[in-house]
Amino acid sequence: MASRHPEGTALLVAGHGAFGSLDASALNTLGKIGEALLATGAAWQIRRLASMAGERHAPDRGALKQHLDELSGESARAAVLVLLGSVTTLGNEPALITGGQAREYPEDATLPLRWIRERLRAARAEQLVAVVSAHGERADEPEAWLRALGTNRAPHIVAIAQTRDDTHPIVEALLTALCGDALDPRTGTVTMASLSSYLGRLPGVAMQVSDVSETLAQPPPLAGLWDVRRSQLSLRANRPRTGGDPEDLTGIVLPGRFRIDSVVARGTFGTVYRARQLAVERDVAVKVLHADIDPASDDGRLFVHEVRSVGRIDHPNVVRIHQADITADGRLFFAMEFLAGRDLQELGEHGPLATERAVDLVRQLLAGLRAAHDAGLVHADIKPANAIVVERDGAERVVLVDFGLARLRAADHPAESAGGTPAYMAPEQMHVGRVDARSDLFSAALVLAGPTRTR
Repeated sequence: MASRHPEGTALLVAGHGAFGSLDASALNTLGKIGEALLATGAAWQIRRLASMAGERHAPDRGALKQHLDELSGESARAAVLVLLGSVTTLGNEPALITGGQAREYPEDATLPLRWIRERLRAARAEQLVAVVSAHGERADEPEAWLRALGTNRAPHIVAIAQTRDDTHPIVEALLTALCGDALDPRTGTVTMASLSSYLGRLPGVAMQVSDVSETLAQPPPLAGLWDVRRSQLSLRANRPRTGGDPEDLTGIVLPGRFRIDSVVARGTFGTVYRARQLAVERDVAVKVLHADIDPASDDGRLFVHEVRSVGRIDHPNVVRIHQADITADGRLFFAMEFLAGRDLQELGEHGPLATERAVDLVRQLLAGLRAAHDAGLVHADIKPANAIVVERDGAERVVLVDFGLARLRAADHPAESAGGTPAYMAPEQMHVGRVDARSDLFSAALVLAGPTRTR
């Protein structure tokens, strides 16, 4: 019988003293961490305890002990514990506050960090990550808390920070790490070692690090958790780039396990690479936004639109999108089918085409356009260079690419043009900056009259 154990298990705790009277953002961050783990595609079991009104399960001493026992006993590949709250000192020993009147009734309202450490040390999970962000009574207490909580096991990470207000930067950092900021470029995943390195950069964090190269989690795909990834993208956009952020990604493994092998072409918005999708052993093309383009800018949003709009189409004459995601340094990318062929511009450079061949190629281009228009899209940059001709078994297939200028449109309503190639623009696109499906057809007619001219 197949095992029913989850791939991973997580306990997310917002304990006493985790929030101010009006600030519940930390609880929202805990929820996003749970969403990020669930969106990876692996089977994660998520438990949450919170001391706020309206929450079903409060992190009192008894409930917390029960859930920590369950976390420790779960035979999962990975376990994650996030603790927000307040730590006090009782009898020279740090303890997590689990209820009111901790001084008067310590047995009922506190839980020694030493007790939590023993449960973590005995955990059956192959890898374990424990992140603690807590208020303390004195300054510079994380090191003392780490001595009480550290497990001294190689596949374990314990990261502890002290908060002096109602923010929890280390928890925000864990979320951005899981969403791809802590990506290991050798594996395209978040490993224990890469997560250790990422969290260790935060000021004031006491850490038990792990140099284990095993994967903790895969970043959630862009489409699977767009709201969370978009919020983290805005944070990445404000991060200054360093010499360690390469423009050429050759040799790096991106999320989704796409190994970048070589540069194919560079364009206005991005670079196209030949890559290998290691999970299924197939060659793909990967388009990555240039590093000097702000992902939160108009160009960045245009790139996102390209990914999402083309992903809606399933047609042999429109390039197929396999996956969209974000690189470790915050660049959007998508993987698409690799097209080994020549575009219509290149074919036309060798002289006029035979009439039957030219008509067949343009007919296929129009079929791809119809699929795009039926999906509510306007390409807005139809030209010979955006129609790739691939050969298979003696037959030619035209594939429409580069929807970077396409705009969503409502039925029978023109959309604003984002630009295009002047030599193939319809008059209304050239002079007014407006396009609809008819503009694409005008451009297609110019393609037929241009490089695909017949003899």
